[in-house]
Amino acid sequence: MFDDDEDLETEAIYKCAKALKPLDKDAKLRVFRNLVDRFGLNEQEHTDTIQKSSNFNKTQSKNIDSHLLVEENVEDEENIEEENYNDFPSVKDAVIKGLNKTEPDLLLIIIFHVSNIGTKLFSREDMINSYRENDFYNESRRKSLSSNINSLIRKSFIKSVTDNQYSLLPMGVENAKDVLEGNSSSKTRKSSSSKRKSKPKTVKSE
Repeated sequence: MFDDDEDLETEAIYKCAKALKPLDKDAKLRVFRNLVDRFGLNEQEHTDTIQKSSNFNKTQSKNIDSHLLVEENVEDEENIEEENYNDFPSVKDAVIKGLNKTEPDLLLIIIFHVSNIGTKLFSREDMINSYRENDFYNESRRKSLSSNINSLIRKSFIKSVTDNQYSLLPMGVENAKDVLEGNSSSKTRKSSSSKRKSKPKTVKSE
């Protein structure tokens, strides 16, 4: 971690700083008191030590902070798997594959893309533009847009931020991924155009 020419004191401070960083102020103080008691340091010795270390090399201190910051960033990069909406089927491809079972499914896919997986706010115009860009826009979808938006809000997939801005919620992100992976939980509506079979007329025998 440190070069051979750096002393043990610097390394000890580094390790202590790393261990204390995630703790709150009260917890840090409890750790300090415990260390003072554990190593038999009385109050006067503790005060003298603080005064002697007041001239501690500031460059070393900055180096310690830099090491901690670099390690923290590396850990974040390792633990967070970045996702991009381009890693998933496009809106048009999803429809071609028949991944969306309902109109709200299609709208959720559109929102998933225009919001960059929920990282950006989106508007009604963004949704309409996506319909148009993918050649899915028609008068029927325009008229049912408000109804489909309200359906997603009721399911806690999206929420209103302003009068014309919305955000995609975590539950909406997961459900959009399910749709794009072919695992939509929506139930397809049966067509109401099925005709009832007419009963055959009975012919009276003379």
